[in-house]
Amino acid sequence: MYIIIHQLEGNLIVPMVQHRSLFLPPAVLLLTIVAVTETFGMIGIIFAAPITVIAFVTVKKLHVCDGLGQPTDLPGESTGRTGTYSSAPN
Repeated sequence: MYIIIHQLEGNLIVPMVQHRSLFLPPAVLLLTIVAVTETFGMIGIIFAAPITVIAFVTVKKLHVCDGLGQPTDLPGESTGRTGTYSSAPN
């Protein structure tokens, strides 16, 4: 029973929560976890999600904001109003 619950959490619930909080598609995260695990083994499992989020935010900032000149909200970025942070997708 523990294995089933753990698999459900790791493969379904966590990607859905990360998608809602970071607007990162769950398929991207799952494919990255598989690829990094195949490349780096068990250590890759630990670092796959943080590396994916860092890469996603970096690409969004450099390409969309700076390269294309389109304003976009990044997770945790201030909206200009006092004490509020953006979490809305663009």
